[in-house]
Amino acid sequence: MPNREKQSLQKDDLSQAEKPKPYVLLALIEHGSRPAAYIIVGLFVLLFLFKIKDPLFKLLEGAQEVKVGSFELRLRASADQAGLSKEFSGLETLSDQQVQLFLVVGDKNKPQISYSAEEVTEENLKKLQEMGLLSEVKRQEDGKLFWAVSDKGHNLHQLIFKQVIKSIRGSTAT
Repeated sequence: MPNREKQSLQKDDLSQAEKPKPYVLLALIEHGSRPAAYIIVGLFVLLFLFKIKDPLFKLLEGAQEVKVGSFELRLRASADQAGLSKEFSGLETLSDQQVQLFLVVGDKNKPQISYSAEEVTEENLKKLQEMGLLSEVKRQEDGKLFWAVSDKGHNLHQLIFKQVIKSIRGSTAT
């Protein structure tokens, strides 16, 4: 029997050597669970960020446009209040030269303006007249162009310049 007992004890020693000790498991659970939870939560956060990456970048890129957008919204709202929404919307159909021309010649308070530049063409002035921003366009006997600003054109011009001044003053105050 002593041999059998020795063999049995040796088998028990081997099986105990193969099994981890309970204090090792407890230490792994106690000290390893928090880092494992952090890793799992971190992976979920990364997956979430990758899912919303494109919309997030678009939002950040558009942050610079917020100020411009608010200017446009104020301008559009002012045009609606003044009954000039049709004329304001029509500005989008104009070329850059035609818009520049309107912004220069649209002030009715300066009827004696003499302006000559590449954008002062009969075609551009006629387009402004078609939109109702100018009331009269004609070529004078000396060959120069004459135009008269309509009331709607003058009101839209004033509205635009008031909003520009308000935005400039507002941006320098901040």
